[in-house]
Amino acid sequence: MLAAVRRVADADPAGFARSLLAARCGGRAADIDNPAIAAAVREGDAFTTEVLRGTLTRLAQAIGAVFTSIGVCRYIVMGGFALAVGERYRELLVDELVRLGCFGLDGDAVNALVSLGRPDDDHGLIGVGRLLADRMSLASPAGAR
Repeated sequence: MLAAVRRVADADPAGFARSLLAARCGGRAADIDNPAIAAAVREGDAFTTEVLRGTLTRLAQAIGAVFTSIGVCRYIVMGGFALAVGERYRELLVDELVRLGCFGLDGDAVNALVSLGRPDDDHGLIGVGRLLADRMSLASPAGAR
C-alpha cells in the first residue's frame, strides 16, 4: 500500500496536494508512511481511499477464487494495516467483492461473510491449534483422548 500511494502521489501531484494525506506528510510523497495512510483513510480522505480501493482488487479476486474453488464461507481480515484502517478497510473490500460479482450473492450476503479480526497476534495460532486438535481427534481411536 505504501508503494502504491507514493506512486500515485508522484503521478498525480495536484490530487495528492489536495489530500488529507499530504497535510499529514508535509506535502512530500517520500514522507508518507503506513500510519499516515491508515489515518487518512479513516478520516475519509478521497485520494488515499481511492488508492486503497485499487489495491484491494487482487485480494478480492483471491477471495473469490477460494470461495469458488472450495467454498470457504467466512473471511476474517487480519494484519496490521487492515486493522489500523479498521472498518473502512472491510467495507472497501466488501464493495470490491460485490463489484467483481463474487459469490453470486447480493451485497448484504457478501457483507456478512467478511469480518475484521481482533488487533492481536492470536488468529493464526488459534486457527492452527483448532486444526491440530481436530486432526489429532480424527487420528485417535474412538474414545481415546
